[in-house]
Amino acid sequence: MGQKIIWSSNALEQLENIHFYIFFESKSIAIADKVIEAIFESTGILKTQPENL
Repeated sequence: MGQKIIWSSNALEQLENIHFYIFFESKSIAIADKVIEAIFESTGILKTQPENL
């Protein structure tokens, strides 16, 4: 099963800012969504291998 990842409110706010910036610059909500999704997915390894942090 692994550990649970807990995102701080500051981290989530920064992700919102990143999302907005990418959307603003690229004019594509799909691109912005994909970047944020990739960030969430890339942290998934920490659930089973937290020592990699």
